[in-house]
Amino acid sequence: MERFRKNQHHSLEKKVELVSRFMLGESVKNLSVEQNISEPVIRYWVDQFKKNGVEGLLLRNNNYSPEFKREIILKVLNGDISSYRGVFRKVCQTPLGKYNS
Repeated sequence: MERFRKNQHHSLEKKVELVSRFMLGESVKNLSVEQNISEPVIRYWVDQFKKNGVEGLLLRNNNYSPEFKREIILKVLNGDISSYRGVFRKVCQTPLGKYNS
């Protein structure tokens, strides 16, 4: 059996496909073996999808759309996601203070 590769990057499409297949009844174990992706990674994607929808699957992606960045900035400034300062820095790659003026 081939070991799982660390730091393997998966497209949003792949994540959505596997989460959808899980939601339709396929087991995490079977998806893991078929796709050579660890079970905890697939479970993490499912949890992120359940909590945040497709946007939850983007949190590890460094190529965020300008629209998504604007949405995060507005949520932080409105106090809707104050606990996500780390996410803000990762998504926008700039200090929050720049937007407080």
